[in-house]
Amino acid sequence: MKNFSLPIILRKAASQYYAYLWLYLGLGVLVTFIGWLGHAVTSYFSDRCGYLAFRPLSLDSVDILVTYISRLIHFHPLWLVGFVIVCAVAKLVEFACQCSVYALALQISSGSSITRKSFVVLIKHVGAVFVRYVLATIFYGTIIAFTLRSIVTPWSFLSFLPFSSAVKSGIAVVGTLVFVCALVRYVSLNYFYPYILLEKNIGAWESFQHSQEMVGFRWKKVAVLAALLFAPLVNVWSLSLYFPTEWFGGAVLCGFLSVGIIAPFTALAMAHVYRSLV
Repeated sequence: MKNFSLPIILRKAASQYYAYLWLYLGLGVLVTFIGWLGHAVTSYFSDRCGYLAFRPLSLDSVDILVTYISRLIHFHPLWLVGFVIVCAVAKLVEFACQCSVYALALQISSGSSITRKSFVVLIKHVGAVFVRYVLATIFYGTIIAFTLRSIVTPWSFLSFLPFSSAVKSGIAVVGTLVFVCALVRYVSLNYFYPYILLEKNIGAWESFQHSQEMVGFRWKKVAVLAALLFAPLVNVWSLSLYFPTEWFGGAVLCGFLSVGIIAPFTALAMAHVYRSLV
C-alpha cells in the first residue's frame, strides 16, 4: 500500500485538476446547462400532469401518494408519459455524467494524459460498463436510503413500550448510533465500486466484493477522508435551498460549483485514495 496521507492526496489532486482545468470547467459548463435544461423540462411536465400540486404535501404519506395517482387518471396521459420519460432520461444523463467523472479521474490519477483520442476511448468504455454502473449505483443508493429511513422509523414505536422517557431516549440514542455506524461502514467499504468497475471491467456485484476486500480494516480512515472531501459539496448543496437550481443564477452558483469544481476534484482525490489502497 502506498502513502495514505490526506495532504499528499490533496496536492496531487489539485495539481492534476489544475493541469486539466480547461477540460473540467468546459465539462462543468456543459453539464450545468444540461442539468438546468433538464430540470426546467421536468418541472414543466410535472406541472402539466399535476405533480407540483401534491409536492408541498408529503409523498412519504401513502394516502397522499394514492390520492396523487388516482388524480392522474383525470389528466391527459401524454403529460404523464412525458413526465416519466423526461425523469428517466434526466436520471440516465445524471448516471452518465457521474460515471464519466469517475472514469476521467481514474485515467488522470494514473498519470495518463487526456487527448482527444483517449477521451473518445474513455467515453466508449463508459458506454460499455454503463448498465452495470447504473445497477450497482441503484443498489448502493437503495441500501443507503433504506438505512437512513431505518434510523428514524423504528423509534416511533418506542412510545408503546412501558419504559420511562429517559430509558426510551437512551434506547433511541444507542439505536441511532448503531445504525449510523453501520451506514458509515457500509458506505466506506463499498465506496470504490465505480473505480473498480471501470478499471477492472467486472460485474456490479464483484466490484462491491473487491471494494470490501481492498478497504478492509481501513474503512474508518476512508470514512474520515471522504467526509472531509465531501464537506464542501454538502455545503454547496445546502445553498440550493436558498438559490433554487431552476433559476439560471442558482444553476450557475450551485450547479457549476458542484459539477464543475467540487465533484470532479473530489472524484480525483478519491481516485488517488483508491490507488493508494490497491
